[in-house]
Amino acid sequence: MSMTQVALLKSAEIPSKEKIQNHLVKLGYDFKFTDHGDPFYGASNIECTINNYPTSFELYFEEAKGILKEWTWLPPPQSEPDTIIFFVWDSDFAAAACIGLICIALIDYSAAKIFYLEEEMPYSREMLINDTPHYLYELEKLVPNFSDNDEEKSFESFQKYKWWQKLLKWFK
Repeated sequence: MSMTQVALLKSAEIPSKEKIQNHLVKLGYDFKFTDHGDPFYGASNIECTINNYPTSFELYFEEAKGILKEWTWLPPPQSEPDTIIFFVWDSDFAAAACIGLICIALIDYSAAKIFYLEEEMPYSREMLINDTPHYLYELEKLVPNFSDNDEEKSFESFQKYKWWQKLLKWFK
């Protein structure tokens, strides 16, 4: 089953792959683009890694004007986006984590509005950050034959997940 997440933004504000990658590394993620070529804008397929797990997903760039008129479920945008990026992936936790992280960078650099298309649901930066440890934890459970170092990473990821859960309960 494929899933689709969309980003609404202005094409002039889309950062380069290098800028996205550096931003995510500064946020503490082991994220790398592994495909060659830049810019991010106009790419049709992205290959990347998260915590050394390789993944890829499809990208589609569309003009926003006609699509926004059809999507009556969207709240009116505060600024007029001219581009919609469609992130399409299969049931892959690494891809889900990478797309979420890229969307965080798009929010930070481009004030992008993010939506999960199948459920017509908006995603905030906080929601994307909170989802990432879940995806990484599930990914690590699926990958067989951990080395000792991988088990340490799995435990660290789970500890981060527990820390985020405690933090969220504190704010409720």
